[in-house]
Amino acid sequence: MNKKNSTNYFNICCISFHNYRLFQKQTGILTRTEFLMDTVITLKIYDNKDEKAMEQAIDRLKEIEDRMSATIDSSDVALINNNAGIKPVKVNEDTYYVIEKAKYFAEISNGAYEPTIGPLVELWDITGTDEKKEKAFLQKKK
Repeated sequence: MNKKNSTNYFNICCISFHNYRLFQKQTGILTRTEFLMDTVITLKIYDNKDEKAMEQAIDRLKEIEDRMSATIDSSDVALINNNAGIKPVKVNEDTYYVIEKAKYFAEISNGAYEPTIGPLVELWDITGTDEKKEKAFLQKKK
C-alpha cells in the first residue's frame, strides 16, 4: 500500500468512526433493567431504539423464569424438585434442553460444572437470609 492509499484509508476510517460516534449520540442506547431469575438483568440495544424488540426480549426472559425458576411453585424445575424420587414430570422442551446441556457440560468438565449444587447452596444459606436455619444447624453441631 503506498503512502497516498494509506492516507486515504486512514481518513476514511476517521470519518467512519466520527459518523458512528455521531450516530450513537443521536440514537442513544435503549436500556432496561429488570429483576428476573433471582438477579438484576440489564439489557441494552445499541443498534436502534426498538421498544418492541426490547419488550420481546423481556417477555422471553420472563417465560424462561416462569418455566425454570426453583422459587416459582408452578415452574418445571419446582415440579421436578417436588416429585424427585416419586414420579416423572413432563416438562417444556426449553427446560428439557437446558437440563440436557447442563448434564453435557457437567460431563465434559469432569464435574467442575455441577448443575445439582442447588440443595447444598440452600443448606449453606450463602445469601445469609435464613437465620433460623443457621441457628438450627449450629445447634445440631453442638
